[in-house]
Amino acid sequence: MIKKPAGALFTAAALVASLTSTLPAYADTQVKQNADVSTVSQTPSADGPDNDSKVTSAEGLSDELIDKYDPYVSQNDKGTYSLSLPTGKTFPESEVELVEKAIEKTNSEVEKISSSAEATQADDGNLVVQKSHGGFKSHWWGFEVWLDNYAVGKVQKMLAAGAGVSGLAAAIMSWTGVGGGVAGVIAGAFAAAGGIAELCNWSDKGISIKRPHVGPVVCWPR
Repeated sequence: MIKKPAGALFTAAALVASLTSTLPAYADTQVKQNADVSTVSQTPSADGPDNDSKVTSAEGLSDELIDKYDPYVSQNDKGTYSLSLPTGKTFPESEVELVEKAIEKTNSEVEKISSSAEATQADDGNLVVQKSHGGFKSHWWGFEVWLDNYAVGKVQKMLAAGAGVSGLAAAIMSWTGVGGGVAGVIAGAFAAAGGIAELCNWSDKGISIKRPHVGPVVCWPR
């Protein structure tokens, strides 16, 4: 779980974006979006969403499941992840499949990232990339991406000018260094939710974005 700073968390609760079985370049990214984006909730939180604001994706990987399986996920020295469940304890097959799917997708991205000269390994073992107007950090369930105030303003201007998902994804890749598949999903979320990026940036210091591979897109102020 990401520990989020004090402030208001904005969750596009009905907005579920998932990658296809592969992670192509942004121009070919296929983003599935739920058409109902009317339920954007605002929930004060010191370190993350409370029980009322937690959302479960159509694929079922919730914050609760991330917390449940987090102790059983480990990393090697290259930053890739693996799941090791304890013996003598039963875990629902459907949950394990979701966790393994997320790990597989993250590892695919991490293998590309680790070869980049811009990638560093944080104290917790997760890979971090910092670029001109943002960056990202890997987690077994997906990525935490951040954009500064300049980048958020550019996103809003691009949306107002009618920019498509691929154009937004290209900009997000340039600002943060994140891969095309993840950038495409975040761009699709911004495009579908309209002003959610601006809402999350109420502090004018930029935003952080939680992007699970099998869950909803969530953002909060930096």
